[in-house]
Amino acid sequence: MTQAIVVTVPLLAITYLGTPSDQIGLLSALQYAPVLIITPLLGAYVDGVRRRPLMVGAHLARGLIFFAATVIFAIGAMSTHVLMLLVLLAGIFTAAFDVAIQTFVPNTVPRDGLIWANSRIQGSLSFAQVLGPLLGAGLIAIGTPWPATALFAVGFFFAAALLLRSRAIEIIQPRQTQPFFSRLTEGLRIALLSRVLRTLLISSTWFNMFEQAFMATFLVFAVRSVGLDSAAVALILGAGAVGAVVGAAVSGWASKVSLRPVPRLLAYSGASAVAPIALGGLQSSGFATIAIAVGVFFVYGFGLTAYNVEAISMRQRNMPEGAQGKTGAAYRMFAYGALALGGLLSAALVGSFGLQVSMYAATGLLAAGWLALLPVYIRGLRAAL
Repeated sequence: MTQAIVVTVPLLAITYLGTPSDQIGLLSALQYAPVLIITPLLGAYVDGVRRRPLMVGAHLARGLIFFAATVIFAIGAMSTHVLMLLVLLAGIFTAAFDVAIQTFVPNTVPRDGLIWANSRIQGSLSFAQVLGPLLGAGLIAIGTPWPATALFAVGFFFAAALLLRSRAIEIIQPRQTQPFFSRLTEGLRIALLSRVLRTLLISSTWFNMFEQAFMATFLVFAVRSVGLDSAAVALILGAGAVGAVVGAAVSGWASKVSLRPVPRLLAYSGASAVAPIALGGLQSSGFATIAIAVGVFFVYGFGLTAYNVEAISMRQRNMPEGAQGKTGAAYRMFAYGALALGGLLSAALVGSFGLQVSMYAATGLLAAGWLALLPVYIRGLRAAL
């Protein structure tokens, strides 16, 4: 649902609110900005408490926010600034949910089953990514915006109900007696001192920043420069989600066949970083353009999801027992905070250079970063072999 929102909300702004192109990146940035504050604060607290109530509460809060957005759209009172405020509020609860779930999984699944569990989670997320953008963009295309936000509200309420029915048993670590500030900084210290965690952090931070710049720019570029309608954009994004489903399945299978995770990580991250370069050359809304974009997004979605399964599992295996929350929160503060910076970078690029140059810049930097970090990546992850 969250990934569908990341795509659909900017499309709502582009299609119905007439939001200037250089503000779409800002709208994307606001969805992730709360990560920089909420994540480290909550990460210092979450290791000693039950995560499920927090996850349920985050779902319910986001459901209420998108229900409010539905009403505001329906009465014709929505504006770009109101949408930005709602997105910022939803981002606060998304950050809270993400901190909780990243510690929920390793405290309910044995460590030798993490790749299996994460591949299933990424597979279910990928399936939602297939339906989410297709439904969201399809509802946008019918001529009124409120059904899309209503879909999100219903989805979050339904997810909360499913969590309430879950019978998974959490392992709750004893509450730590150390001061809050010490817990706040301990996760950062663990993440930076561990060679494996530090390498994954550097790689993910760079990738996330330019991946978000590319995605925020592409949505405006596809509609306003290439001339694609919402249905075509939905088809293209759906291809990326199909690739993600395949990537989740392949990563689980590959982990059982191959004992060398580093080459798999390099191949997966390379596919997702290099493939988007081809999008900068799109010129028209014809069949060839859509076919190229579909192929690019399939490869991108495949590589991104397969990488996430491997990297998340590797990260969880290398976190100390009882410190998953604070360590994961420190990791997400940088890696997911970079998504907010990526949205701001998109806004700056589009405002300064226009859409097509911005597409080439964002995707080129994404690929260049992967190439530049290869030596660091290989040396840093040898400890995980």
